[in-house]
Amino acid sequence: DTGLVDPPEFISDLNWWFVFMERWNGVSMVPKVSMPAIPLETDASGSWGCGARWGSWWLQWKWEGPSIEWPISPKELLPILFAVAVWGEHWGGRLVECHCDNMAVVNSGRSQDKTLMYLLRCLFFMAAHFQVHIRATHIPGVVNSAADALSRGDLPRFLQVVPEAASQPALIPQQLMDLLVKEQPDWTSPHWAQLFRDCFRQVWPPPHSMRMHQERRST
Repeated sequence: DTGLVDPPEFISDLNWWFVFMERWNGVSMVPKVSMPAIPLETDASGSWGCGARWGSWWLQWKWEGPSIEWPISPKELLPILFAVAVWGEHWGGRLVECHCDNMAVVNSGRSQDKTLMYLLRCLFFMAAHFQVHIRATHIPGVVNSAADALSRGDLPRFLQVVPEAASQPALIPQQLMDLLVKEQPDWTSPHWAQLFRDCFRQVWPPPHSMRMHQERRST
């Protein structure tokens, strides 16, 4: 025992890798540069909720629980995370360009905001799992009208901007919402890491071959 205390950031990153390596299939894809980036529009309002749009597909979520009191930066990041969680399986190997009107999210990488860093690790996990490459681009709020309408619960205005929109929003897995918003976020906690594993296993079961490998490894 050296008496040294590992920084929480280091432990969080280490736990991230432990959980990720349990599911990684050993394959890493490079972006398909010959194909155009997939445009994703996202936004969050301080009072109502958040929303995301990909082509005619869309999702929205109204703040509840602790998220009501979050600063705006983590609120702006949440719809990007939801979008990758819901649509990531369709984006494998592609570059997704997230149009966001919040510069703090566009420039996020390291932050003193613990909630933002917690969500960033979750986002990076989803992106790595689905082999999605993410690039955030700032756009003025006045041209982010579709996502802005979703984030304010204004469906009539959204449908006016996107008349070809799907008739129903994409479903955000309840287990994921409960984990991200209702649980105390802490990548340093073995308890929370296990909750993350369980959520991921329920929402995105591993392929049959990987399940067999995991079962043999655990016996």
